[in-house]
Amino acid sequence: MTFGKFIRNRRLELKLTQDDVASGAGISKPYLSNIETGRAKNPPSDSVLRTLAARLQLDAGELIERAHFQRLPAELQKELASLRTQRDELRDLLEANPEAISAELAALLSASGKSGRPAPSPVEPGGGDSLATLTGCADGRIVTVTDDSMRPEYVPGDAVVVSLGTAPKDGSDCLVRVAGQSQDLLRRYYRCGEQIRLQPLNTTLAPLVCDESEIEMIARVLCRIELKR
Repeated sequence: MTFGKFIRNRRLELKLTQDDVASGAGISKPYLSNIETGRAKNPPSDSVLRTLAARLQLDAGELIERAHFQRLPAELQKELASLRTQRDELRDLLEANPEAISAELAALLSASGKSGRPAPSPVEPGGGDSLATLTGCADGRIVTVTDDSMRPEYVPGDAVVVSLGTAPKDGSDCLVRVAGQSQDLLRRYYRCGEQIRLQPLNTTLAPLVCDESEIEMIARVLCRIELKR
């Protein structure tokens, strides 16, 4: 279901007119109509989404997640949907039979490889920074956050969509591979002359400062998707 159709269905479910929702959310009726019909070029901003959520009696975080998902390329949407399905299958299995989780995980990864979709390629954990690359298409990748280094904005279980072809800017969040590090790092990027400062958001962790020549790969974060049930 498209984002616009979801908004329209919810409005009709509450027996509200477009005027009711638009006035309550502080937006124009034509703009709401464009959102519902898909004519709006992009989903609304997060601030507009929060007011819409309040008027439509929805959880703001879930509505924002739905809008962010709509912004993704179709191929990444498909991969993320597959990731969510795998997550739920493994979670259900673990709850029902904890001893079988390792065997089931191996079978699931094997099946995904046979289906023609790239199998997950985990990054070796260590040093408190562990990100697992789950899949990719073109210059994009989806990674899952498994540590606390970027709290409070990123928590374990979130999925992060990154682009290898999008140049980083000061203050942008990036997945970075630094020479000599055992795993890729999710950090906020700052350029300081010829050096790069990779800043964790978790204030208990120190930043990593390195020369630009030490960076082997950098992929800018496009969006975060909460993968909580």
